[in-house]
Amino acid sequence: MTSTAKPSPALTALWYRALASEFGIELTVTHLEQTVADLYASRKATNDPRLEAVQVARMKDGSIWLVKREMKMEEGDAPALT
Repeated sequence: MTSTAKPSPALTALWYRALASEFGIELTVTHLEQTVADLYASRKATNDPRLEAVQVARMKDGSIWLVKREMKMEEGDAPALT
């Protein structure tokens, strides 16, 4: 069964920005859980396997990072190479 949901252009653009960046990108959000859910829904609806190389890292300060999977992130820290 395929998803009929349409990806959010704005959220999809964030995934591609993170993919194109060296480490990832930081996002400051108000509604953390909803934003994370919306980000993952948009990535899934995009159906681009390249975006699987990027994941969400939640930070103590309320921000989130879309960070490349080869990066190691400790909660509350900036990205560091593995």
